[in-house]
Amino acid sequence: MHFVSSIRAALAAMLVAGLSASAPASAQEAGFYGWKLAGGWPVAQMAANADWSSDLGPDYRFGATSSPDGSSVSWSGPGRHWASRSGYSNTEADITVGWELDARGGAVGQTYSGGELFISPQQTLNPGVVISQTFHLWSVLGDNEPGYGISTDARHVGYPALYLGTQPMNVYWRLDWASSASGNALTGSSLYFAGLFNQAIGGTSGSFTGLHVHNGSAQSAWPTFDVILTTSAGDSAGDPRAGRIDTWLTVSFSSQPILSPVPEPATWALMLGGVAALLVRRRQTR
Repeated sequence: MHFVSSIRAALAAMLVAGLSASAPASAQEAGFYGWKLAGGWPVAQMAANADWSSDLGPDYRFGATSSPDGSSVSWSGPGRHWASRSGYSNTEADITVGWELDARGGAVGQTYSGGELFISPQQTLNPGVVISQTFHLWSVLGDNEPGYGISTDARHVGYPALYLGTQPMNVYWRLDWASSASGNALTGSSLYFAGLFNQAIGGTSGSFTGLHVHNGSAQSAWPTFDVILTTSAGDSAGDPRAGRIDTWLTVSFSSQPILSPVPEPATWALMLGGVAALLVRRRQTR
């Protein structure tokens, strides 16, 4: 009966959190189930946009829309996406998802935004294990004609799914971010840790850490919170500009304190430069 009761408690916790994935190991073990796209139906929060004067034509928007039951997403608008697994609406793990808005060209210039994320596999929160997810957003304002205010932005909103088991434990979490801009575009990036902690984070790099003390209750899913990440690049009418901004974010969890950034700031710099070069090559190939 004890085993059956434990299974029922785990299933109840999964139901409360809205999880759809299987437990990483035993249903009695604390672990990471995956990541869930926030927003729900009809608009999920994974998109890229570009705005300009109406005489240049309709604005661009490329993004994901959740199905009514939240089991899948579909993409619409001028753009492309890539993924290592289909979907990304219900809780997903061990996936790569990327998307990018098409460049308008002409008077607007090569203006676009996009993003990519890497979600770790399901795994238990064993001592010494650090479970990390990486997010990257970019916005690029191309050379454009004067007289038009042009802007583009990318956005992703999601939240983690952790089952904390039926035993008391501490769960440590850490956010590490870095942002890099080039050119003279009016650029910006924002990170907001909403819900449980309501913490806005600014600047070009930094870290934010915390501790959740779990008391071992049966309803032991991690409290829901959204991680909201955005980038933007633009100019104003009569002041044409060009440039880009890249922002990286790593969200990590562990049963022990996470003492150093994941990855290190030096690694971020290499990643930012490498990804920028890769995106240039992609566009040249296309």
